[in-house]
Amino acid sequence: MRIMLLPAFLLLSCAASAAEAAPHRELISDIGSERATSGNGNKIVTFDGKTHIVWQDSIDGGYFARARTLDRSSGKWSPFYTLGKGKDNHARPTIAVDSRGFLHVIIGGHHSGLQYRRSARPNDASEWTPAEVFGRTTYPLLICGPDDTLYLAGRHDAGWKGMDFYAKPPGEKW
Repeated sequence: MRIMLLPAFLLLSCAASAAEAAPHRELISDIGSERATSGNGNKIVTFDGKTHIVWQDSIDGGYFARARTLDRSSGKWSPFYTLGKGKDNHARPTIAVDSRGFLHVIIGGHHSGLQYRRSARPNDASEWTPAEVFGRTTYPLLICGPDDTLYLAGRHDAGWKGMDFYAKPPGEKW
């Protein structure tokens, strides 16, 4: 599956001419899994002039969470960074950004533990903390509160027995 991103800011920008307003399409991946960006959770966040995206690629039957960054001032894309391997195509990543610009990613479980990673530096997807494995929720949804507490909800992994909810205050483990 080919994953194309049409940045909304290019469509919504106030351009001096019609030529400048023409949408630009960027091929993000030509090996995206069949569910690369579907499901719950944010796949795109913007902070201080950079837009960060996450998706899932499929390589030789393996599923890998990936990230890339668009520097909106230069229009240049970073290379992609691999964040982790999922058990199957349900392990799609979800991303949030906190008030300081740190990126937070959950790589979804599916009868396996969730993987949490945080960017090593604010507003920079090039390096990440080691994966912290916890919980067994499927289809996670991650958001960041105004005090930088991370909140995660997802379907309970042991069948259809309800929802799981997690909260992670800044600096603590899940």
